[in-house]
Amino acid sequence: GLLACIGMGALHMADLDLAAVGGQGHGLRGLLTTLGIARTSIFKKEEIAKTNAWLEGLPPAEQPIELLKWAHKTIAADTWVQFTSFGPSGIVVTDLLRKLGLLNETKVVMIDTLHLFPETYDLMERAREFFGLHKNGKIFRCSTADSRAEFEKQFGTRIWRVAPKVYDYMTKIEPTRRALDQLGVQAWVTGRRRSQGGVRETLPLLEIDESDGRLKMNPLINWPLDDVWQHIRSNNLPYNALQDQGYSSVGDMVTTEKPVEGEGERGGRWKGSSKSECGMHVAQDANSLYDVAKLANRVRAGYNWDLKAHQRADAAGVLTVTEENFEQLVIKDPGHIMIEMYAPWCPHCQDFEPTYNKLVPEARKITQDGAEGVRIARMERWQNKVPASVGSAFEMSGFPTMFLVLQDCRDRPIPYDDKGHTVGDVIGFIRRYVRAGCKAAPARPEPEKAPEQEELGEKKEL
Repeated sequence: GLLACIGMGALHMADLDLAAVGGQGHGLRGLLTTLGIARTSIFKKEEIAKTNAWLEGLPPAEQPIELLKWAHKTIAADTWVQFTSFGPSGIVVTDLLRKLGLLNETKVVMIDTLHLFPETYDLMERAREFFGLHKNGKIFRCSTADSRAEFEKQFGTRIWRVAPKVYDYMTKIEPTRRALDQLGVQAWVTGRRRSQGGVRETLPLLEIDESDGRLKMNPLINWPLDDVWQHIRSNNLPYNALQDQGYSSVGDMVTTEKPVEGEGERGGRWKGSSKSECGMHVAQDANSLYDVAKLANRVRAGYNWDLKAHQRADAAGVLTVTEENFEQLVIKDPGHIMIEMYAPWCPHCQDFEPTYNKLVPEARKITQDGAEGVRIARMERWQNKVPASVGSAFEMSGFPTMFLVLQDCRDRPIPYDDKGHTVGDVIGFIRRYVRAGCKAAPARPEPEKAPEQEELGEKKEL
């Protein structure tokens, strides 16, 4: 049959120019230059350990102020910044900087993932006004898109679900690293706290990032959540309106849900996943970042192809099936339908596209028992799921896979398994099975949930 891209591992196929996704020129060195990883720390571990011991000996209420005073005295003013998502802890840190008179010389950096809640964007504007961040407030975004709509054109609408490493890299990790590099940052302040759980339970007040040698300062690590909110309310500070709706921690719209009781402060983040961090605060291995950057570039190139391929398919009369309209087009609408399930980054899918589009006029001529001709459709199956009720019937071994769905046995699709893949070969297959009818369709498999999309790298390379 068709040559196929086997699983997500087929994404690892070329060492492409990484300039489009944050790398300066070709190869690992170009990427690391932008990510600020090819550098040496200016901080001595022994001195940081002594300072940590001194700060830990102070009452928790005094630690944040003393840490920030130490930073102001010890680190050059234009080389340390605050990074914040304007969560409760971040708002408190910004307020402490204000009380110390340091906001005029300290940049406050926000990463706009392009997938934030409207309430978060509203808070960003309110915080900018409240703290006077018109000059020193800096926002960094994805290097290739400045809106969610543009991002989804480049990476698909559900990249966060099927390739979370690529999603985190493009929306959080690369913008963070670029901000650190462009702003000349040697040290940055975070709002992380031990009571948030997970890997944060063992955070020190000061830590040297193993990946790039920069110093991370965590002034609130020993504050419980109640103390954070006490400070916010007693100082009438702005905060996210979602906090009043039961969201204890607010991230991206696509990965954040309202937590259930007992899930912890960061419950609801990355729902259904074992993740507790997005990667911004995890020491990054240079080679793993390089690999993800290559994957991101390949995905982006694939969706750039798909944008044009969709236009060509539409002009040819090929229907577009999605997760949202599958039930209507494939299960409910009258008539037979041939559907190709593909991945935009798959070279075999791209090569087959011209042939597939040519099926439309020939398939319209195939009629049986008064039925109209066979419809031809395509479905981007990497990010789109099929309904759970028929998931096991549309099981795939690779991209692309074609199925013929006969109108009288729609839950028993017939996978294309002929060796040839010319227009004549595929039309011959369709004619044969339309003529034979449902008695030639495979037995209905046991109902199972639709197969989950694999995360990157889980299947072997083609």
